[in-house]
Amino acid sequence: MVDGAAATTLLESLEKEVHTPEQLALLLDQVTDETLVEIIESIGARQVLDRVFATMAERFLPGKAGARDALIQWIITVGEARYPFHLNLKGEECTAASGESLQSPTLGLTIGLPDFLRLVANRLDGTAAFMGGRIAITGDIMLAMAMQSWFQR
Repeated sequence: MVDGAAATTLLESLEKEVHTPEQLALLLDQVTDETLVEIIESIGARQVLDRVFATMAERFLPGKAGARDALIQWIITVGEARYPFHLNLKGEECTAASGESLQSPTLGLTIGLPDFLRLVANRLDGTAAFMGGRIAITGDIMLAMAMQSWFQR
């Protein structure tokens, strides 16, 4: 269990002060995976992930992706719970939505919540996560490697 005062401080930071991957990285450096999950579950994992995916879409760098169209299905796990989200890349646009895509994805990624947050905060390398069994990939593995540079960090 997280100490009450520490949890409150971290919770306030996550809700009010974390708006960029850099700010998220600073928070992640202060907590264990267990503490992170506990804090996020107290806020609501879906709410936090909605914000993270919306931020990813906003920080999309179309110049890095070129004219690539892709549907990327993410499954974020927290214990037994699964939170599906997808990113739809079309030309110079990136949109994010919760839920499973109705279309067949170009790429599927399954990752635990703490590792996902570390990945988007640039505290975990995607290739190292895959090689270490921390992220499961289905579909276009080359897309998974390339897309690491498609979002402003």
